[in-house]
Amino acid sequence: MFSMVNSANRTPPTRADVLRAIRFTALVRDLVNTPANDLGPGELAQAAEDLAREFGAECRIVVGDDLLAEGYPAVHAVGRAHDREPRYIDVKWDLDAAPKLTIIGKGVTFDTGGLDLKPASTCGSGF
Repeated sequence: MFSMVNSANRTPPTRADVLRAIRFTALVRDLVNTPANDLGPGELAQAAEDLAREFGAECRIVVGDDLLAEGYPAVHAVGRAHDREPRYIDVKWDLDAAPKLTIIGKGVTFDTGGLDLKPASTCGSGF
């Protein structure tokens, strides 16, 4: 269950809190539901850069073969199956007082068409 009550002091959310939650829930839903032919690695990187700019964050994008030089060979290996270069997106806020939060995920923005990246012997176990 989703709750917007501040657990530290049990205060209910303000109207601005609710509107912000609605806005970003809609943004994430739009990004997730956009077809891969309309939202590729470049478009996803642009969305991250736009948000970073809006909120005063730093956004670093590593593209294509630079992923290998930067130490992201797995991102490069999966992404090279796409006709558009893969990206690694790193957004950072310089807020010392804020809690540290890391979100790690992969935005595969193309249909792998059943591409099997795991050995068949591991598929039954889920690993």
